[in-house]
Amino acid sequence: MLLNYKKIPIYLILLNLLSISIIVYISFVINGWYSSFYSVLATRNADLLYLIFIFVAYNAISHISMSIKEFIECSIAIKWRKNITYNLVEKIKPSLIDIANPDQRLCEDTEEFTSYTVRLISDLILNAISLIIFIVILFRVTSFLSGIKLVFGMVSYTLFCNYILSKYIKKYTLYYGEIDEVNEANLRSDVYELHQAKYGFSSALKNVIYSIFNALFLNKIRYFKYKSALSFLQKFFDDNIGMILPYFLMYYFTNDGAWDIGIIMQVVHCLVTIKFRMMFFSENIQKISVMKIGYIRLKQYIHNVLANQSTNLQCDKSLNLQLKFEKIIAEDKLLLKNIKFSIEKGESVCLYGESGIGKTTLLRYINNSIKNAKGQISYDGTMRCLCLQNLQNYILLMRKNKVEYLSQGELQQECISCLITDKPDWIVWDEFCLGLSQQSKEKAFNRLKSCLINTGLIILSQDKLDFCDKSIALERFK
Repeated sequence: MLLNYKKIPIYLILLNLLSISIIVYISFVINGWYSSFYSVLATRNADLLYLIFIFVAYNAISHISMSIKEFIECSIAIKWRKNITYNLVEKIKPSLIDIANPDQRLCEDTEEFTSYTVRLISDLILNAISLIIFIVILFRVTSFLSGIKLVFGMVSYTLFCNYILSKYIKKYTLYYGEIDEVNEANLRSDVYELHQAKYGFSSALKNVIYSIFNALFLNKIRYFKYKSALSFLQKFFDDNIGMILPYFLMYYFTNDGAWDIGIIMQVVHCLVTIKFRMMFFSENIQKISVMKIGYIRLKQYIHNVLANQSTNLQCDKSLNLQLKFEKIIAEDKLLLKNIKFSIEKGESVCLYGESGIGKTTLLRYINNSIKNAKGQISYDGTMRCLCLQNLQNYILLMRKNKVEYLSQGELQQECISCLITDKPDWIVWDEFCLGLSQQSKEKAFNRLKSCLINTGLIILSQDKLDFCDKSIALERFK
């Protein structure tokens, strides 16, 4: 289910590959442009403005292709996320699962996993193809042996700057950042306790607060000392040495004789492109572990949604509605036992009992929405199980839009209108028309029954309702 990518339109994948191909091709063309441009600067035998116009046009096409690539990645991620979410939503039984922060798991985790994975795969393809193309170009412009030396030198230097220095900068930044968070948390805690110290000895807390500020100051000094030193080294090696490195490598690693300025700049462009693509590619490789963590986390959520949703409730078909439950249990507390009765179509039954006796739990047993429920229920046709908590959801199901600013009585009257339109075979309603007078309840009941003559109706109520065909006290099942 997690890798349910088969419904992603193939044209989006092809368009993404096409945009990647255009980006790589434009980079290849621009590399050749460098040779022409700097040769013109040296010889002045062609129109420089034309070459500048061509360069601007190439870059415009490259930027447009990059934007299209990002848009297509977003489209693929959304469609993939929609497939995963739709499949999960269809299988969710809210009362039978227990997951912490389910909204985050289903919404944020699916968005993060799909978008991150699509971008990562797309960037891996782009950077891998670009690396291969520019290494081949380098071998064509120089000799094979010289190309090997240049690539080896640039890759080694890039890994040093991008991996080793960045690793230590990140390490110390996180380390001292965590210390700062601990100090700030302690500061908030002690300040709160200071405000609550109404019975003396507040000076002790003040001394602690002063010491925390000293610790914060010393930690900031250490943080900026390490960060400044490491950032200086990274800037020095990456920006300063990095700018002259291609020329240094060409001078010491090639024996191909004298080159004109155009060939030199073409080789420099190749090496710079290889450097940046290598940086991006190594970052992509490192992010695979992050993607794997997201995959495992989302997979665990899916497992929790699908696992243990089955109950021991036996559901069969029969002409009448037949209920049989040995025990009605809520939070390990036995509420009712040995429930067994049946009603015919068109019949109405009132099951009444005091608050807390188990009416709502019985409704959930009938609705098969309690984990590990045991019993037997058989009926034919459609059933609607209603309670005060799900009336709006039922109206939303029928009307396709949410109802707001309705009183409790108006909400229940609207629900009756939906039932008349829906025409279910069976209705189970907990706290029917709660809050209305007995006369208003009877009027609503008569309206419902007059329109649904052949519908069987079970009403769960605190009070006995004489207008039902028969009434059963739940106390007899204690």
